[in-house]
Amino acid sequence: MSELLGLCSGLGAEAIWAEPVNARGSGLIWTARDLAEAGHACEAAAADSIRRQAQWSTYARELIVTLVTVAGEPKLLDRLRVLLYPNPLDRSDREALQALEGGVIRL
Repeated sequence: MSELLGLCSGLGAEAIWAEPVNARGSGLIWTARDLAEAGHACEAAAADSIRRQAQWSTYARELIVTLVTVAGEPKLLDRLRVLLYPNPLDRSDREALQALEGGVIRL
């Protein structure tokens, strides 16, 4: 993730947008299927697991904490914009994210 954010910075990005994957759509189903067919069983199981509410909430929290942490190191936090619908988050994950400073746009 730090390489990707570093690349964005190096290219002069004015804003860096991110969003946790939508677990309600069919994209994760197709992704898990294609990964499994390509012989990536572990990755397929990981993609499939975040379709469940509790796993998605944990995934979203971990993704956002990582983004904010990594963006803070090269001073990119002021450019980071993470879109988040807080309703699907478990209470503990929502509270953990509320403590973060900057970067998260709650919809």
